[in-house]
Amino acid sequence: MKLYRFFSMLFVSGAILFSASCVDKVDESDMYTFKGKTVLGILESNDDYSYYVDLLSKVRFTDREESSTAAQLLSARGNYTVFAPDNAAIQAYLDSINNTTGYPVSQISDSLASAIVKNSIIDTGDREAYFSTDFNSGVLDVTNLDDRFIAIDFQPSETKTRIVINSNSTITHGDNQASNGVVHGIDRVLEFTNSSLAELIKKTPNLQIFGELLRLTHWQDSLTKYRDMEYEKTPHGPGIFYDGITNYNTISPEHRYFGYTAFVETDSVLALYWQLPTIRYQANGAIENWDEVYDAVLAKCQQLYPNATNPDPTDENNALNKFIAYHLLPERIRWDQIVLHHCEMGYGYGEPTQLGVDCYEYYETMGYQERRLMKITEGAQSNGKRINRKVIYDYGENGDQLNVKTVVRPGILITENNGNYIHQALNGFYYLISEPLVYDEGVPNLVLNERLRWDYSSLVPEIMTNNLRNVKHNTFIALDANYFDHIRMTEATHYKYNSYFTATVENYQGDEHNINGQYDFTIELPPVPFRGTYEFRISVAHGGHLGMAQLYIGKDPNRLHACGLPVDLRRDVYADDIGYKLDGADWEINRQVDKDMRLRGWMKPPQHDGIKTGYGTAPQEPMRSSVSKGPYARLRYVVYTGTFDPADRLYMRVKNVLENPAASFEIDILEYCPKSIYAGEEAEDIW
Repeated sequence: MKLYRFFSMLFVSGAILFSASCVDKVDESDMYTFKGKTVLGILESNDDYSYYVDLLSKVRFTDREESSTAAQLLSARGNYTVFAPDNAAIQAYLDSINNTTGYPVSQISDSLASAIVKNSIIDTGDREAYFSTDFNSGVLDVTNLDDRFIAIDFQPSETKTRIVINSNSTITHGDNQASNGVVHGIDRVLEFTNSSLAELIKKTPNLQIFGELLRLTHWQDSLTKYRDMEYEKTPHGPGIFYDGITNYNTISPEHRYFGYTAFVETDSVLALYWQLPTIRYQANGAIENWDEVYDAVLAKCQQLYPNATNPDPTDENNALNKFIAYHLLPERIRWDQIVLHHCEMGYGYGEPTQLGVDCYEYYETMGYQERRLMKITEGAQSNGKRINRKVIYDYGENGDQLNVKTVVRPGILITENNGNYIHQALNGFYYLISEPLVYDEGVPNLVLNERLRWDYSSLVPEIMTNNLRNVKHNTFIALDANYFDHIRMTEATHYKYNSYFTATVENYQGDEHNINGQYDFTIELPPVPFRGTYEFRISVAHGGHLGMAQLYIGKDPNRLHACGLPVDLRRDVYADDIGYKLDGADWEINRQVDKDMRLRGWMKPPQHDGIKTGYGTAPQEPMRSSVSKGPYARLRYVVYTGTFDPADRLYMRVKNVLENPAASFEIDILEYCPKSIYAGEEAEDIW
């Protein structure tokens, strides 16, 4: 474990602990005289936390004898959030572990002491520590010292709302401000399961049907990986990235985690909607009349997936298998990032609970033979996060409004937790859903029969799983080819992910993938929902520091076809061969500009997102027509038009055609647009 508060130079990220020149002792220059007590000082001054203080003095961060202790860490400069269990909490925990009463705290094992301490501390780097006023339902966006997320829940009580941590621990004495952080006293030791996601689901009392189906279909075997140990054999440290204008200090992830997310029906939900036999449970929680329940579940799945006729539940062409696979995502997703909100119109990230226009994410579910998409929507009118919701919008007289006109399909509601049951596994999360989730004909042909837009980060599982996406400060993260499963790149390709959280850049959802060097890289594209003619589009940044790239597309990543001439990113967006113009008051002229640009293969940025203010307030300028950012507009470029099929596995290659390794290429938006939308009776909306 490398603690970035120990580094002489800080490269801060809210994602995970990043590697740098590590030392095992706290720098003595960090041990200065504070005005007020340190975190350690606050704990030492209260006898109720003496056991915890003893553990802090005991726990070291490496096996080396001169390694710093946790106590020294909490005496140093920094911003530490500490969920400190009181003496009664630690005693109760030790007694339960050892099945005794009054177990001596002095005899606690090193491994158990380390777990208690590391799970209780968050280092937010240069960001302020968490006060209770910073909490929202879900998990905190910075992991603890063991790289685990801490979950927050609010529960009403007779006197006031209780803040519950990780489902079982209540804050009893919160918001004790120190000169280097905040201490929250809790009544139970923070516990984290070491079970895989499938194991956690299986042993959760109200998820017995889903857990058993995971086992029978063998999908549990695909939810076991946690950390890539091969990646850690190569050092990953800080570096410099030159984008043609500026040298950026970059950081690299110390770890590469694997993760998964499951959307799960409780036993009672399946019993209600599918009219299952009354479920009887044994004392150990298992279903006593499993054969009877299983037969009813199987019959329902066969009814829902009539073409999945293989009798073997481990085969993907089996009805049970199809049902389960559509619930699983190959990435670990925090609650607040299931649908990402950042710079859409009507939303300011400084007030994250005040939603604006609808936002959505399209996820590819697990399954190796059939590729399927799931849409998740959340906005001011959706009343929560909903799977496969379909609405018809009223765009107003000029098309520049976005209001819900008709709810065609309300969508399945997702719940953020499972009451007092843990929903965070070692390698992922599960979330409860309000009704059975099925990939029926209405999903591809109705819900997904629309323009599909991705922020490229949502197509790269590693970005989400490793908590790199949308970290709450401007961070530049260097990544190499070994970090990605779905990106190939040459050694001359320098890949950087920019999380522009507060920066007033022109990016959809606030981030971008910035590639330079004599780059040549290939990315795997998502599937389409149904066979048909589509436009495939990407956003293209423009600027003198950028270069010229040849784009390729096809099914064989080793033999892709060139798409037209190279795209010159140095071009002026106002040039005649592009024809970008800011929207004016006359919408007849605005629509004509759109048509003229389309004829040249270009489109304005979407109206959906705006240019951030930098203060967390809602954008005032839509990206589509930003006066301040006009010359740098991320226009959409039509790369390819043709017939796509859900069974196709498509790839896009991007190659630098200039002898200029400083010339960058930026990936932000990808779109599929079916012909029924881009060439329909009504013009495609500008959102």
